Amino acid sequence: MTQPQPAVSPMVIGQICHGSMGGSSRMACRIANALSRGGHEVHLFSREPVPWPVDATVRQHTCGSSTPRKAPLYWDWTDSDRSAFTELLSMAMQAWRFDVLHWHYARPFAGIVGRITRGPRSPLVVGTLHGTDLSGCLDHPRSLAMLSRELADTDILTTVSHDMYRRCAVLPGALARPQVLPNFIEDDRFVVARSPSIPPTIMHVSNFRAVKDIGLLSRLFLAVHHRTGARLCLVGDGPQLPDLRKVLDASAAAGQVRCVGATARPEDHFSDGSVLLSTSVQESFGLVLLEAMAAGLPVIARAVGGVAELVEDGVSGMLFNGNHFASTVDRIVALLGSEETLSELRRGGLVRAQALRESRIIGGYEALYVRGLAARDRHGATRSA
Repeated sequence: MTQPQPAVSPMVIGQICHGSMGGSSRMACRIANALSRGGHEVHLFSREPVPWPVDATVRQHTCGSSTPRKAPLYWDWTDSDRSAFTELLSMAMQAWRFDVLHWHYARPFAGIVGRITRGPRSPLVVGTLHGTDLSGCLDHPRSLAMLSRELADTDILTTVSHDMYRRCAVLPGALARPQVLPNFIEDDRFVVARSPSIPPTIMHVSNFRAVKDIGLLSRLFLAVHHRTGARLCLVGDGPQLPDLRKVLDASAAAGQVRCVGATARPEDHFSDGSVLLSTSVQESFGLVLLEAMAAGLPVIARAVGGVAELVEDGVSGMLFNGNHFASTVDRIVALLGSEETLSELRRGGLVRAQALRESRIIGGYEALYVRGLAARDRHGATRSA
């Protein structure tokens, strides 16, 4: 892997995330690894051990035991959970003088971090809204008001796409204008060589929640299978997977469906696929799409949220309208039948993914921290106790 050279003075940085299999924790680990390789002292905090690869140079801190891997993000902690995690962070702050504490996913971290970093010599608090931590509040005024109060103690807010930036307009003051820092992928994750899968195999990777629109996934697959004999590989786990399996098991395509389950390395299965299909009704970024593109796996995705910022229709993937079922089936069938078009999308996806590799993005986080610390020093800003 490319070893970044330190561009700024070493900092002591805490990255804070959930321990479950979500994009926010995956990115927190990637940022922690990249900053550590860049010469910074990095600590990673999570309630349970994270499932993603973490470099040996990153100090990991947890207050819970390892549990069976579950894909959905569980943020509704008990009072006991919050107390234990607060104590974990407080003790770490006594042992090390952090320059930066960076939380990933607002609930419950924005409130916890804000409360324990008030007072003199407090670290710079940076927060990243990853998607449902904001979008889940948009139709609930009380939840949105609570989120706004908890974000008030965050010095710098970031988010992962311009779509999320626009959604932040409902937040008060400077919080309504977060800095956009996109998700990224490690420099050594790029794979270009692929061979056709016969019959074609459609990959789907998700946490199988309602937002992933599993019903549309099953309908699209069954229609495409009827015309092409395509197979389906399901990677991940979640609350709606059992219902999906019942539908597929009762169909004519039952023998052509494989369930891999939850895994910390979904990319290991990309070589089995012809395309990756995403049917989500909302995606703030679409991290698994980027990972597929970097692996040379063409993507087919619903044109929602931040997906259109990542995927250009007909160039780096295929975008579809979820309301246009018949035409979407026709386009998928045509794509699976054209190795030439698949190769074009594969090349376009690789080019797009190259622009979002670690060495091109991580400097943005370092620069953000440096500017934030400099501003704190200039203004003598200290959060009130």
